[in-house]
Amino acid sequence: MNIPAPQITALFVRNVILPCLSLPGISHDRWSVLGLKVKSRQCSIFKASHPSLAHPVAIKIYAPDQVKPIGASYQYEALCLFYDKMAGEPTLRVPKPLGFIPEYGAIAMEWIDSPRLRSVLLLNAFNRSRRLELISKAGQWIRHFHEVSGISCERVALTPYVATVERLSQRSQEARFLARNDSVFKLATESLQRGSRALDNRRLPHAAAHADFTPANLHYGGGRMFGIDIWANRRAPVLEDYCRMSSYLALDHSGLILSKQRSLSGLSRSNFDAFFSNALAGFEIDPDLIAYFSLFELLRRYITAFEWSCRSKISWQTVRKIRAKALVQSLSAQF
Repeated sequence: MNIPAPQITALFVRNVILPCLSLPGISHDRWSVLGLKVKSRQCSIFKASHPSLAHPVAIKIYAPDQVKPIGASYQYEALCLFYDKMAGEPTLRVPKPLGFIPEYGAIAMEWIDSPRLRSVLLLNAFNRSRRLELISKAGQWIRHFHEVSGISCERVALTPYVATVERLSQRSQEARFLARNDSVFKLATESLQRGSRALDNRRLPHAAAHADFTPANLHYGGGRMFGIDIWANRRAPVLEDYCRMSSYLALDHSGLILSKQRSLSGLSRSNFDAFFSNALAGFEIDPDLIAYFSLFELLRRYITAFEWSCRSKISWQTVRKIRAKALVQSLSAQF
């Protein structure tokens, strides 16, 4: 008999999850749950406090039908590992891990009060110098993250990236419609295939992959950048993380537009320099490989934006779809 998953409420967190935490000097009966702060398809995040703790605590609980317990454990292990490894640079951090409750897929960690980078960029959409400073800091964070994980130069097989796009293009009715009927999408996937054949087995810097490096998964405030939602359960080309971030920047933030220069991977020259000058400092990488990984990531964004624009009347989803299509079309001409 299948036992239904418990409903995750503040009361459940207070009475069931928090008593499972083993923190020195912390009595279980004095916790306060300050409410549900984030709710998404994958997880719920509650904010809690205790009079014996100087700072609030985040309780992140993964939905069991979305993320298996092993996935939650990957994130907690990565948090523990990189909290120690990144300690040498006080402005480039991850939240302090406080505990993991595997039976509920729950991670307890330091609560980060600073806003997400996504929000800070939007607030500074028309402040060019500040925006570039923030983007540069994001490049510093991911470069530091990769360095402490250990960077090695390895050959990369590109056919799995083509297979990923093919799989995503069949995951929903909307995605299948896009793959069958959109000429830009068809030409772009053909370009990705040509790029795979031309660039396969090249050597690229590899490191632990953040695997979800976006402006929503960085928090910035007081001069400090915090990275969250780290998976780090595999090694991959560093361009996966870099071009994932650049695709989100190009789609979502004012002033980040496609340049005709083929090395810029979807960003204007100033924004490219701000982000990649830190992330790629000292690396010699073929610009065509940057363009290839950018096209791969933008195709993924295009599929998702098309799906959401079909399901939602929210205008920014339509804008995102239009931007994604234009960027994909421009980059696909390079192969």
